[in-house]
Amino acid sequence: MNSPKIEALDDAIALVRRRPSMFLAAGVSSANISAAIAHDARLLGAESVSVERHDDWTIVFADVDWLSLRGLYEHDLTPAELFHRIVPFPEDGPNSMRHEILAAAFAREVVSAASDERLQVTGTTPQDDPIWRYLAREGVCRAIAFRGVASPETSGA
Repeated sequence: MNSPKIEALDDAIALVRRRPSMFLAAGVSSANISAAIAHDARLLGAESVSVERHDDWTIVFADVDWLSLRGLYEHDLTPAELFHRIVPFPEDGPNSMRHEILAAAFAREVVSAASDERLQVTGTTPQDDPIWRYLAREGVCRAIAFRGVASPETSGA
């Protein structure tokens, strides 16, 4: 009896782009991606989470640096790696995952900032771009900003 061949998942972002409805049942949009990320931040302990639009950016702000928290799933991933991997998220139930990868998969530019870190996830945002100053606000421990979200139908993904 032949067993099915098991293939390693080398490119998680490509998988998310190929099967968007598996990861975003409500559809690919800035609103749906930011809502999923904000939900994760709340589950990891943030008490103050907000989603805002600034120019063409969608931004998730939180009073906790949720990207640095591991939660129930023990891992050694850096905040940058969370955007490029499918990471189990048992806090949200069985078969759940963290949602930062959705921004990396569907947005043209993604940046994140904490008090001691600026992270360029996708795109090329200059260090003097006003978004960096906008992310550094009082009471915010972590922010993720993204823009240029394209649905798989329009992006060719």
